[in-house]
Amino acid sequence: MQQVQQVRRLEAEESVPFVGAALRQLRSEVGNQAAVLGFVGAPFTLASYIVEGGSSKNFANLKRMAFSAPETLHALNTKLAESIADYVRYQVQPCYAGCLSCPTCRHLDTPSDGQVFHV
Repeated sequence: MQQVQQVRRLEAEESVPFVGAALRQLRSEVGNQAAVLGFVGAPFTLASYIVEGGSSKNFANLKRMAFSAPETLHALNTKLAESIADYVRYQVQPCYAGCLSCPTCRHLDTPSDGQVFHV
């Protein structure tokens, strides 16, 4: 849990200003002829990369955490969700059509596990 408490909130304008610049440039080039969409990872997806240390086929470390220390995974997902919400607002303001997110939680053992840990 101590490591989760050290996770900093994303400051998108400081950390990834090129994303906003690229979306603004794209919006200016396509005008109103097409939608401009941003993209974010879902909290559980990002948590899986953090816990696993990269991509995974079986999510062994994440499953271990989910069932042995669920409060830690919930805390991590909550912190990530707060940053993701800020990042979505950063991408959507002022002229973007929307933002997409793709969840990863279908890799847990049962559908109810996904419902418990998906933020």
